[in-house]
Amino acid sequence: DIAVLVRSANQASVIKAALLERGVNSVYLAKDSVLHSAEATAFMQLLQALAQPFDSGYINAALTGSLIGFSALKLYTLQQDALQYAELQQFFIASQQLWKGRGFMAMWQKVLQHFEIPERLLTLQEGERCITNLQQLAEIFQSLDYSELALWQKIETFQRWIEQAVENDEHQKLRLETEANLVQIVTIHKYKGLEYELVCCPFLFDAGQSPPSMYSIRFNTDTQGRELYWNSTDSVKTQLANESFAEDVRLLYVALTRAAYHFNFCWGPVKGVDKTALYHLLYGRENSLKSMDDTPFWSVFNALEGFVLNPQDQVSAIASTAEGVTIGCKDTACDKKAFMVKSFKRITSSEFVARSYSALMNHSYDHKAVADDAKERDEQAEAVIVVPEPEFQENIFHFPKGSDAGNFMHQVLEDVVFDQLEQTLPQVLSQQFHHYGFDESLWSEAMSSHIKLCLQTDLVPIGIPLSGLSEDAICKEMGFYMQGLSHAGEVFRHLLQRYRDDHNRSLNKPDALVGESFNAIDGLFKGFIDLTFEHEGKFYVLDYKSNFLGFDQGCYNFDAMHEAIESHLYDLQYLIYLAALQRHLKQRLADYDYDTHMGGAFYLFLRGMNDQNQNGVYYVKPPSDIIDAIEQLFATHGYE
Repeated sequence: DIAVLVRSANQASVIKAALLERGVNSVYLAKDSVLHSAEATAFMQLLQALAQPFDSGYINAALTGSLIGFSALKLYTLQQDALQYAELQQFFIASQQLWKGRGFMAMWQKVLQHFEIPERLLTLQEGERCITNLQQLAEIFQSLDYSELALWQKIETFQRWIEQAVENDEHQKLRLETEANLVQIVTIHKYKGLEYELVCCPFLFDAGQSPPSMYSIRFNTDTQGRELYWNSTDSVKTQLANESFAEDVRLLYVALTRAAYHFNFCWGPVKGVDKTALYHLLYGRENSLKSMDDTPFWSVFNALEGFVLNPQDQVSAIASTAEGVTIGCKDTACDKKAFMVKSFKRITSSEFVARSYSALMNHSYDHKAVADDAKERDEQAEAVIVVPEPEFQENIFHFPKGSDAGNFMHQVLEDVVFDQLEQTLPQVLSQQFHHYGFDESLWSEAMSSHIKLCLQTDLVPIGIPLSGLSEDAICKEMGFYMQGLSHAGEVFRHLLQRYRDDHNRSLNKPDALVGESFNAIDGLFKGFIDLTFEHEGKFYVLDYKSNFLGFDQGCYNFDAMHEAIESHLYDLQYLIYLAALQRHLKQRLADYDYDTHMGGAFYLFLRGMNDQNQNGVYYVKPPSDIIDAIEQLFATHGYE
């Protein structure tokens, strides 16, 4: 029955906030997308934590987000209790498994119930609106359950939908939580053809934005077509002003004539009021506000008192002042004012993000970094190898396969102290068995023996094991960022193919065609090198691979590893890693020389390493020209 008419979404926000302060519920009837709502941002925070439950950063962000609503003190208290925090993290892990096993909606209902999210949202001023938005977002995201995408790919797709959301999409359009007992806030444009019993139009004094001055478009009555003007002449500016005024008058007519019983609007000699349609109708377009004082301004307005077009209508001009309204801090009540962080409403571009080496691969989806510090693992993309499986044994060949097993091995090797194996390995293994859910009683002895073997096997050509390196000679998970230039992906494919041709020729192996095409890099290119170390003045990169190639050591010989390297594009990976290391050494060593300081790349296929031969150890040192060519595809920022 009650409507407030506005010209823009900003005006609607002001009215909605003012009504909420007075306990009046309202709804803005707009074509806004639910993907632009604050709930969409909070929904994404919670999804990222559920998809990556081993990342405490995502969990903390979700806990303190607007859906769960932990305070900083509550989060701090929780973090001080390791057992309680571990139980909470276990809930996120279990929820992820439920998501994978039974689908998104089953998991989502469990999360809503566990954290009592609907009950909490209903305590907020716009709780029903929040719940409606959240339900709509969940339904939109559930549509991705029918795709073959992995969890992180679904989140990336949903993030892209948010960034590209449009107002007129019926599936994304904001739903009304309930129309009962709500004041309707509606734009005057949409108000055409509608009627409400009581209507308020509080912004008739606001002329809005003036037309842009850099360029303009006008309708030419002679040619019956539109014309674009970059430098508008006076006649064009006059025509634009007249057309804008005519549109304002039409909207004013709509606003004034749709109330069934009562119409209310605000008026006063404020800055810009003389540019409005109502001012021009009351005072004439030739009379500016500066040319009159308050007396003639209000005398014309007060003349509306008693003015009628219909005997049943009546116009009242009521004077109202701002007395009683506190301006500035004149009493202690201001000390209790709640300061709010300003909302960020701009839509940022998705093009300039940090991407990893696998973003070069040409997939049907956009590959963006989900987390700025996310460490990429390759084992999850490993193809299934069908081989006869021998009788089960508690050894590395029968250890579970897949991304969890790969992440387990990586984390153990990252946490253990190489030159203090006996002291640190038992505790690290126990922590990671619990973390990833592997049976410690079954695998503890086998994995302890094999990790020690991997770290105590001499690496050819350096002739020492990893356990022989001191802590100050190694850097685990060294991260790097380089700015990608606007080169086509074909350049990367061409360089990789050139390298493969030369490398395979030197090994007397057949040519290996690079079947992939690659995307260009926009923005930052990032990577995390499992291990970077120095030995006898040379620097090396090393990457751990948990790929399963077979049930005995012979399946991990040089030929098998070389085939896996090329099929998984690990050669592209180590070329980029070496280029990043070279960029770093150039900045640190004044006399840097590739042949003198660069050692090469080790790729350790962990399941195949043993104390009898070099199976499982893949070493390569590419020629300097290919590393130089790869490095030149990234901006130098002044470093030569």
